[in-house]
Amino acid sequence: MKYPVIGEEINYMRATMSGEIFQGVGIAKAIFLDPRNRLMVGIVDTQSGDNWNIDLIGVNPSKATITAYEVIMGQVKDISEEGNKLVTETVAVYNDKVEALYTELLGAPVDFVEPEKVEKE
Repeated sequence: MKYPVIGEEINYMRATMSGEIFQGVGIAKAIFLDPRNRLMVGIVDTQSGDNWNIDLIGVNPSKATITAYEVIMGQVKDISEEGNKLVTETVAVYNDKVEALYTELLGAPVDFVEPEKVEKE
């Protein structure tokens, strides 16, 4: 894999949080490590002027790389959604336990009931 030259125009691909893959043309502005210690390239899209941080593999990708990226990013999305669902379910269970303790100590929460509509005579 050839590293991009800062200031060089490149073809790129990037993934959104929802797993969509976008391709475009941009100018390489920076090369850096992400929090996972993987190489990233900061680019500016030549059409929109938007700034994106893309994985190094997304610079001048081949068709095979694009296909592999789409498959893996789809799997990452599925695993993330499964994990987020489990986190939500777990948090709900523990929130119920905390609420039960507060109710034991403070009593039941006040229940506000909307008054009945009074019909005009």
